[in-house]
Amino acid sequence: MEDSAVRVLLAVENDRVYGPTSRVAVLPKTRTKQCDNCKQWKTETTFPFHVYRKQLRSKCTCSEHCTSVRAGQKAAYRKSEKGKIAMKRADKTDRRQQLRRDRDGSAWGRAVLKQKRAIQYADPMAKAMARIRTRARTMGVRKSSSSSIRRWLGENGQERIGNLLRENADKEIDHKIAVFWYMWKVEDGKISRLKEVDENALTRCWCVDNLQMLPKSSNIEKSYNLPPDDALLPLRHCWPSWWKDALPSAEVRKMSKGAQEYAFDNCCVSESESESD
Repeated sequence: MEDSAVRVLLAVENDRVYGPTSRVAVLPKTRTKQCDNCKQWKTETTFPFHVYRKQLRSKCTCSEHCTSVRAGQKAAYRKSEKGKIAMKRADKTDRRQQLRRDRDGSAWGRAVLKQKRAIQYADPMAKAMARIRTRARTMGVRKSSSSSIRRWLGENGQERIGNLLRENADKEIDHKIAVFWYMWKVEDGKISRLKEVDENALTRCWCVDNLQMLPKSSNIEKSYNLPPDDALLPLRHCWPSWWKDALPSAEVRKMSKGAQEYAFDNCCVSESESESD
């Protein structure tokens, strides 16, 4: 049954292996999208839909006229010198991706993936954070019935995140204080991963005051970088507990520049080393 706030779209794809397969998309009626050709913002549910990579998605153009005009522009670009160079670069990317798929589909690749998943599932905090991240992607349409999610996000947490998603449907969720700072802590000059689920850290990390919507490119560029002190002060109620209600020092801030889980600049040890101390 279709809800008044959302529209349920259904398409049937004729898969060569599995035969006719239905694809469903549930979209808020208020979500808007910009046409690549006419540059007008329209409700996404008015765009033509098609099955792309086994998912039902809206096209980039809002009508058949815009689609044909855009196709002509792309054809002219591909014939130009700049377009030919771009196509060669895309072909190289496709070949690399195919090699990765072949590798991941091999017996060795499946064994490596199984090992990575075992490590992830063995880390309770990372598993809990991944659960919230997965649920958050759908909160613009529906709430989660999980008691753990409701407890971690607090009262009205899902509703506030859902409102944020609906108001910025064309952007991604970003944490002003990155998730990384809630999953690791610094003690005695060494950095170590949280081994148990810290519900207080989860609640602070996913507090709506710590969330913002950014374009994908800006979100990637931001990485683990911390905001300046004047932007952190209003977020005091969201600070990680191991900061002990004090602004991060210059040494801690160095960790945010190109930080990686297992590689820090002279300010961390590996998990095996931290366990042996």
